[in-house]
Amino acid sequence: MINKKIAIVFVLPIFIFGCKNEDDNISSEIITEELKLKDVADDIWMGMLYDEAYDGIDKAIFSEEVNAGQVTWYPGFGGWIDTSAYDFSEINNEVNYVYNQELPVMMHMLFGPNRYLPDWFKDGTWTNAELETMMQSLIQNIMASNNNSSKVEVWNVVNEAIGWDGDQWDDSKWLQLGYEADVSGLTGADKVFDSIPVYIRKAFEYARMHTNKQLELRDYLNDGLESRWGNSELKTKSFFQLTKHLVNKGVPINAVGFQGHMNIDVPMTFNKLTGTVQKYKALGLKVYITELDAEQNDESTEWNSEISQRQADYYYNYVTAALEGGADGIFTWGVRDDQDPWWRFGEHPLLFDVEGNPKDSYYAVKNALIDYNN
Repeated sequence: MINKKIAIVFVLPIFIFGCKNEDDNISSEIITEELKLKDVADDIWMGMLYDEAYDGIDKAIFSEEVNAGQVTWYPGFGGWIDTSAYDFSEINNEVNYVYNQELPVMMHMLFGPNRYLPDWFKDGTWTNAELETMMQSLIQNIMASNNNSSKVEVWNVVNEAIGWDGDQWDDSKWLQLGYEADVSGLTGADKVFDSIPVYIRKAFEYARMHTNKQLELRDYLNDGLESRWGNSELKTKSFFQLTKHLVNKGVPINAVGFQGHMNIDVPMTFNKLTGTVQKYKALGLKVYITELDAEQNDESTEWNSEISQRQADYYYNYVTAALEGGADGIFTWGVRDDQDPWWRFGEHPLLFDVEGNPKDSYYAVKNALIDYNN
């Protein structure tokens, strides 16, 4: 375990960037490593995931670098105990930590597939009326607790409703509530589904009854990029169809989230992301990159300068493409490498190394923000 009292010392190269207009935040006299990510983000949310288990190093980086934070609550990971019994202690502590730093809070997630649901719920036998009652109760209680309805700026209402391949709905107990006819208006190859799960609409409608903050729909592999899965284009189409259906239906959706999990060993066509973001912006929605990381797929190869630079290039190109499309915020899925034993451990996915030192990818993201704002 890393001693929380260890001081963080960054020894960094110096880069000077050109002048900006006098009204901008950055002048030619400022050295870039004296600036944090939040200093060069301008009106873009530049955030990170915050976890109650973070130590002093993680918290120091989080507090210094970001202008927004994301917290998580998964119903099946201990938070939803019984039909009307919940444990919000951890999520409330995390919300308060971010909120008390006067940062906007994004919360992930309320509803989704069975892998995020408790066994007692997904294995139980319920009537549709009972399911709706539990849905309303969950929303009402988590938003009323800790005054979260006003403290949280963005609620990820539904996560990963579509399966990996993009041509089927991911398995979820909530599908029992049935389906409704698609009203996306899309035709031909752009129309993947004939009907849409009712639970998605109902979750947004019930959430709006308890908060006036942003309500977000989120998924993975919907970023319009090439990927190790050959059907990323189909997933892009199905997620857009779902979103357009909700918008046309008058459902109170304000934003979409692209998870943005990347693999630096897989070729990607980054300019596709720009067009994808623009499509959702044209619907009047905010677009967030919500879970950005870039793993080293080949764990057998020791981390080296060449790999580090390839990762930096991925980050620069991804962030640049997202911003050029009009993305409203970018959140990395953590603070530093190897802090989550269950996610991309040993794959060096983030902007800071295990000791808390900024990596090439950190400077790449900072430079992407600077270049975009110039």
